[in-house]
Amino acid sequence: MKTMKFWYVPFLLLFLLIGGTCFLLKGQLATWQISWEVVLGANFFLFVFALINLSLQRRSLAGTRPTSMIFGVMLGSFVKLMGLATITLIYLLAAGIHKNTNAIFVGMGLYFIYTFLEVRIALRMKPQA
Repeated sequence: MKTMKFWYVPFLLLFLLIGGTCFLLKGQLATWQISWEVVLGANFFLFVFALINLSLQRRSLAGTRPTSMIFGVMLGSFVKLMGLATITLIYLLAAGIHKNTNAIFVGMGLYFIYTFLEVRIALRMKPQA
């Protein structure tokens, strides 16, 4: 198994880059009717769920059964999907009429970026046959 000591660094850099961009472009985001607070929240939760997902996958690599890796990927994806769906539903219910759909769409775009990064790192961690 390939060991990657600092597998979390790309996620940390992406998290800081997006957070810094939101703070720097607060005014511009407001003109586009995008709530920078909602984007920061989405960024935070995507960061946390990406770390949880890859941690589950790393643990499943150590398993002796051939299906353990598949189980780790499926469990991580399920946890991420259910967690993000729950958080989005809570936001929509709490915000009510003041919800910011543009920020939700930005969060969906961030989801694809984090998922792409997750897949790249997971492929580097997988054992070579």
